[in-house]
Amino acid sequence: MSKSDRKSLQRYIEGEDDIRQAELLGSGNFSNCYSLPIANGLVVKTTNGTDFVGKELSDVFSNVYDKLMQASEIGRSIGGSKKTVQSIDLKTTLKMLTALRKHGFATPTFYGFSVKANASPDEIQEYQFMERINRPTLEQIFENSHLEKPVEINYQTVPHADYLRQIRQHFESDDEMLGTLVNDYYDFKKEAKRTILDLGDVEMRNLFAYAFDPQTKKFTLMMIDPIREQSFIRPIRTFSSHEEKVNYFKERGIHPLKFILKS
Repeated sequence: MSKSDRKSLQRYIEGEDDIRQAELLGSGNFSNCYSLPIANGLVVKTTNGTDFVGKELSDVFSNVYDKLMQASEIGRSIGGSKKTVQSIDLKTTLKMLTALRKHGFATPTFYGFSVKANASPDEIQEYQFMERINRPTLEQIFENSHLEKPVEINYQTVPHADYLRQIRQHFESDDEMLGTLVNDYYDFKKEAKRTILDLGDVEMRNLFAYAFDPQTKKFTLMMIDPIREQSFIRPIRTFSSHEEKVNYFKERGIHPLKFILKS
């Protein structure tokens, strides 16, 4: 990154320029992504003060939400259901990107980040700077395709259509190309989850069709915003007697006769 590019980023961080005037690429639950015409294409992911707290404490909020659900739906949770805790904080994101790269998965170039202390709720508190991936996501490809026979990609609406047209030359039909992409997606998902057990949200909306090898006819997929996801099975509650079971549910406002009939 050039010295002038670094100065441009510094102006955004210090508030001299407003990043919200740049091209908006998309928005998530916590952050917005903007494109800047520097460093051969750069994406800036921003998070305001309120959402930054939620993102950094995501695993804590997952546990709090879980406890609330247990309290309000005790009848369902007592049978032993799955509990999922997600971590989407900055530290976890960097660790997951490193783990993906270490195990041979394609990852974007991550230039750095900046976190502002004592930001107001609406003020941008966190900036993340990474390479812009000028490729379509798998979701974008399939959303812009006719999936009933005859299967066709709508090259008029799909992002990065020229890139896909080049790849299409190596297949007899759009159907064959999309079939290969689906197979490569499931292979990626299986291999990624087997290699990095706590990698979460491995869905089509989070994966880019990053590269293609004409010799093997295989796609290389890239995940740019990984999260950590851990699932647990709650222990099933056991009772020493039928009377204890009935009293337990009566104390929680569940009619014992309804419970007996269901059990």
